[in-house]
Amino acid sequence: MLSFLLLLGLFVTGLYNYLLFHTLIEMFAVAVTCGIFMISWNCRRFMDNDYLLLLGIAYLFTVSTDLDLINTVAYQRE
Repeated sequence: MLSFLLLLGLFVTGLYNYLLFHTLIEMFAVAVTCGIFMISWNCRRFMDNDYLLLLGIAYLFTVSTDLDLINTVAYQRE
């Protein structure tokens, strides 16, 4: 039920202001990517295969070079 309300809120936000909708989605994607890194970093002692740690570190570098979020936040409407 909560996820339905969240999706409905995002839909209404997209109809009202597309720039706000796009910024919210970008920030959610950055939060998920940081979460993937934190989980892989904190589980590194328990992993037998270092591939998942490498993948988590790659996600960290992906989010640190996320120029799309910077572009979204710095965009000025005319």
